[in-house]
Amino acid sequence: MANEDHFDKCTVAHERMAKVEAHLASIDKAFVKNDLGEADYDGHRRAHADAIEAANVLKGYKVGITTKVGAWVAVGALAAFGAMLLDWVKDHMK
Repeated sequence: MANEDHFDKCTVAHERMAKVEAHLASIDKAFVKNDLGEADYDGHRRAHADAIEAANVLKGYKVGITTKVGAWVAVGALAAFGAMLLDWVKDHMK
């Protein structure tokens, strides 16, 4: 009786371990292989870090371009307003 309980517990533990190993194997498939043929976890991490850095650089460019375009639009609007104001003053000085 005691041996059967021990055997059942070992069987359950073995089945659970097999599921864990299968799950880990499926996770490894998501990673590229390094030159040793194993999952390259560090390379994957570095690829994410590089992608984040590239996104931040692109964001900086977008902010810079948006700021410059906004400044030129504001200058254009002020120039147009100034020209209209000058015409208005000229018309009222006659």
